[in-house]
Amino acid sequence: MVIVELDRRMTLKGFYQEVLRKLDDDFWDEKVNAKVLENRIADFVRRLGVEILVADEVQHLRRRANEAGEVTDRLKVFLDRGVVPLVLVGDEDSVPFFGANGKLAARLGRPLELAPLKRVRSDAKVFKQFCVNIDTLLVSSGVFAVASGLDDSDVLDALLTVSSGHVGRVARLVGLAASEAALRGADGIEAYDLSRATREFAIGAGWLTDDPFSRKAS
Repeated sequence: MVIVELDRRMTLKGFYQEVLRKLDDDFWDEKVNAKVLENRIADFVRRLGVEILVADEVQHLRRRANEAGEVTDRLKVFLDRGVVPLVLVGDEDSVPFFGANGKLAARLGRPLELAPLKRVRSDAKVFKQFCVNIDTLLVSSGVFAVASGLDDSDVLDALLTVSSGHVGRVARLVGLAASEAALRGADGIEAYDLSRATREFAIGAGWLTDDPFSRKAS
């Protein structure tokens, strides 16, 4: 699986180059035209056995700039040529994009909508396991020496409040908190780090207006 995160400034060539960079192509930034890069991608995914290409943050293609339209057109070519199975991932802002690009949408399968988890027992179990998995990964990958206690009931409740049940938001928030903790030389993420990430990012992003970690960070 290859995952490429799109951004607002990404051109068609930039998209192809990022795919090739993820495929460890030593010449991913070679000054050649987009068609050459596309053919190289087709060769790489075949030789490396790539089973799926994920284009994340597809909502950035909503704008009507020529570059975004170019990327959209080539995504259709990818599907038509059968270069590699393609998954497009976006947030709620991506809905207008698909609505405005009917020809691309017609080539895609049935959309999968991941609804936010709610404060019910079945969802709470999934939410907790997701947080535990993140905590475990931070230790197993060597980022921290000990678990950060993301499965603590108070922390889980605060994470659910900040994220409104969107696990992607949890991953973003914990990632920011982990960076802060690592810079401080901490053994793991503390309430202070989660509080700071909430105040400096989540509130500014409009996820919520208050910091539920502030009590734990004091």
